[in-house]
Amino acid sequence: MTQENLVVCTKCGVVNRLPPNRNSAEAQCGKCGARLFSG
Repeated sequence: MTQENLVVCTKCGVVNRLPPNRNSAEAQCGKCGARLFSG
């Protein structure tokens, strides 16, 4: 089983799963499309 990180969208509050091999700089919310990380 792979370890996934759970990230809450600050715009809509939905919990998103973020696989460890995914680039977090490009991560977007699955519901509203907002970026999950800024900077």
